[in-house]
Amino acid sequence: MLEYLEFCGIKYTINANLVRGLDYYCHTVFEYVSTQIGAQSTVLGGGRYDGLFEQMGGKLASGKKTLPAIGFAAGIERLALLTNYTPVDVRPIVIIPVDEEHHQHGIMLLQKLRNNNITTVIDLQDSISKRLNRANYIKASKVIFIGAIEMQEQSYRIKDLDTSNECVIIHNELLSYLQNNCS
Repeated sequence: MLEYLEFCGIKYTINANLVRGLDYYCHTVFEYVSTQIGAQSTVLGGGRYDGLFEQMGGKLASGKKTLPAIGFAAGIERLALLTNYTPVDVRPIVIIPVDEEHHQHGIMLLQKLRNNNITTVIDLQDSISKRLNRANYIKASKVIFIGAIEMQEQSYRIKDLDTSNECVIIHNELLSYLQNNCS
């Protein structure tokens, strides 16, 4: 997890004394703290919990010993203090790394697009068809595929979900393409 935080340029501090109020957390607990909102600066907090699903009566698939999970809670008032955001109908772009070996490149692209104010999500699980179904469900405008061919050619395959048209854009032209072709 720390490797991904570093990869995304997210600053963190390890605090071995951090304790969250719920006793079912195990391994990792975390808080997001802001310096912009005064004394009560924790915006969200959470952690990992193994076995909570079973404790709540859930039944595991055969062969499974436990279901590890992660959860968090956020203070809506504190989140509101951090933003001047006015909700608008923005259709996200979905990044789909075709194979696990392309996840890291997908996360890097996610950060780049978000840093340029392009609403973007990444989908790393399940088959390509299930991920495309989810992209349609959230009303994404486009999907960016990252696979072996795209990496070799230093390009991205982009599918427009409104028209089903696909195109190939080289890496250094992607940002310009999206800024000109997404509303």
